Amino acid sequence: MKHIVALLIKYTAVTAVLLVILGIFQGISIPRVLLISLFLTGTAYLIGDLFILPKYGNAIATMADFGLSFFGIWLLTSLFTNLDATHNIGFSSFLAALIISGI
Repeated sequence: MKHIVALLIKYTAVTAVLLVILGIFQGISIPRVLLISLFLTGTAYLIGDLFILPKYGNAIATMADFGLSFFGIWLLTSLFTNLDATHNIGFSSFLAALIISGI
């Protein structure tokens, strides 16, 4: 039960950040943002919270969460959307990852 609550809190926080950054600034639709949030939350929880955090501590887990969020948002946004080169996905991914790793 504690994992479900933690996943819901993490999913809500990630979705809120991505809705603002990707939804408003990049114009990505809400269902795609929700899908990106779902994949990102699942992998970040499994890798960051369940594996890295207990073994290496909070500082390393935060850095890993930033890297995973940055590359995950960049990759998933590129895969699930048809944004052209005029949209700066890298900066949006960096900004979202910075906020997500700080939460």
